[in-house]
Amino acid sequence: MLITATITLDSFFLIAQIFSVIDATMTIIGIIGNCIIVATTLRLAVLVPLDFRTYKTRSKKLRATCNILIAIEAFCATILTVIQLDFTYFAFAKLPIPQSLCFKIASPCAAALDFEVIIVLSIALERYLSTSHPVFHKRIETKVYVRIACICATIYAASFRILAYFTVMEVPVICIAPFATIGVAQTVWIVVSFFINVGVILLYLLIRRKLKGSGTEMADYHKINKSLQTHVCVYLFGWASVFAVCILIMVFVEDPLLTQALLIILGPQVYMNISSAFFVYYFRSTMYRQEIRRFLGIDKMVAVIKVVFVSATR
Repeated sequence: MLITATITLDSFFLIAQIFSVIDATMTIIGIIGNCIIVATTLRLAVLVPLDFRTYKTRSKKLRATCNILIAIEAFCATILTVIQLDFTYFAFAKLPIPQSLCFKIASPCAAALDFEVIIVLSIALERYLSTSHPVFHKRIETKVYVRIACICATIYAASFRILAYFTVMEVPVICIAPFATIGVAQTVWIVVSFFINVGVILLYLLIRRKLKGSGTEMADYHKINKSLQTHVCVYLFGWASVFAVCILIMVFVEDPLLTQALLIILGPQVYMNISSAFFVYYFRSTMYRQEIRRFLGIDKMVAVIKVVFVSATR
């Protein structure tokens, strides 16, 4: 049954303004946290993920394949948040723009989103191989696996940008990442993204079953098990649920303006996912916490403050 309700233009822009402020706050937190994860893990901040001739890790402990993929995911999330600045401006200026122009503005962020989706799938697959096929997993070189993951992500992201280019329209939209794609391309994009997230869920269910069934401790996996699974849960409740709701909106909502308003309301779920990585890894992983504190010099600062405090109280 189609939802035939409509929304006024004033109400639409009020919703956009309210949620743009919420999203902007979460965006700032996300940018800072994700940049710390990237800088803690990699020297080159993954600006050239396919060029491994100059590739170096910063942390001696965060050199595993999974750690590097997590850093790449954080880098993609940082790029994705850039569109938030445009969205805030368009919301308060009450300025809808042609979708063809939004395609040009938001495509880098949409590409980063598509890249991130494949990287998350690659992380899940790598964790599955490490638990179910440990011998085969040890034979895979980190640089080779990361390179393959990045190539697949690039092909996936480029494919949808090319498809989106041939389906641009001149209809007015408020420019957010989902409207870098429209029409048939948007439908295909949302459905495919949803099923990729379902694939991630299935892989982690297989991992949990394997660990429970084995009754053995796998050190390499359990080092980041808690933090990674927590982050995946946040990711799935963020992105997977968003894609699922997007499918329902496309099927049941008739009014284009109401459709845009509902997609805007989903924004906090997206930005919760983007801004959560730092907190999940810092508070759920001892290894990440130690390396982040070392990178930021927190332990040294605490030691200096203690010395100064003790000296002052004598």
